[in-house]
Amino acid sequence: MLIVLIVLIVLSELTFYIMQKYAITDIISTTSHWEFFAHNLLIGGIIGALALRYFYIQHQWRLKIEAESCTKLQLLQARICPHFLFNSMNSIASLTRTRPDVAERITEDLAELFRMILRDNHELITWSREKELSQRYIPMTYENA
Repeated sequence: MLIVLIVLIVLSELTFYIMQKYAITDIISTTSHWEFFAHNLLIGGIIGALALRYFYIQHQWRLKIEAESCTKLQLLQARICPHFLFNSMNSIASLTRTRPDVAERITEDLAELFRMILRDNHELITWSREKELSQRYIPMTYENA
């Protein structure tokens, strides 16, 4: 707000100086220097305060939305992971006697998937990497192995 007020002071002084120098009295014919200055500072200060308040509220709203979406994602991941883990472990257990090589590969893939899930969510991975990792868990992949 201080910067806004300083800019208003400079612009008001500059405007008053230019209007006096070029004898533009239509605008300030009955106004003294201090009245003109105070009028500009008051109106500019009110508008500046409203604009800064708007930007502050918008910034806070954006931060709130980001925090809520991050929290929702973490809750969803926390809810999905145990069910996925239990289902995967049951699949591995059923394959250990009949197809141990496939069970071993599924276990390694599952470990890699959980490493990726537990990584920091802010790290970006490439689309091809995510697609490759996702394709490992299509049931058809293990049936044909």
